[in-house]
Amino acid sequence: MIALGHKRFEAVNIFGFNSPEWVMGTLACVFAGGRSAGIYPTDSADQVAFKSAHSGASVAVLENEGNFEKFAAGIDAMPKLKAIVCWACEGRALKRKDGSEVKVISWADLVKLGQEQDGAELTKRIELMQPGHCACLIYTSGTTGNPKAVMISHDNIIFESRLPVGYI
Repeated sequence: MIALGHKRFEAVNIFGFNSPEWVMGTLACVFAGGRSAGIYPTDSADQVAFKSAHSGASVAVLENEGNFEKFAAGIDAMPKLKAIVCWACEGRALKRKDGSEVKVISWADLVKLGQEQDGAELTKRIELMQPGHCACLIYTSGTTGNPKAVMISHDNIIFESRLPVGYI
């Protein structure tokens, strides 16, 4: 994520069904100091554009051609988006009306890019992480207007993961 231009506190949109890539994309984002912002499989192209822009996404990780097309349709409304990673489809180059480009790469190329990094920046970002920092955004359905984002912090996740079995 860092090699794609992802900065601390920026978001990575994850768009697809449950898969190892979904989980690894989320963890890569969080370890890089960002916040994961999932996109619902039923979201329209307009909702995708809104959530991507609202979350401040610099990278999107997506599963299929339909998801890619939803990002492509609203690319001009996503000014911070620098790259799209496709895990089960072929992407194509995307250019905004202003001439700026969004890099599109495969999951395999992302893994290779990660292996080429020395890890120093990643280590630094992990050390800078604080309990109250946002780890992910969960969006409402948006049935009464634009979706609203709920912030889940690192300490929220730790607290919830430590509840006794059968508590809920």
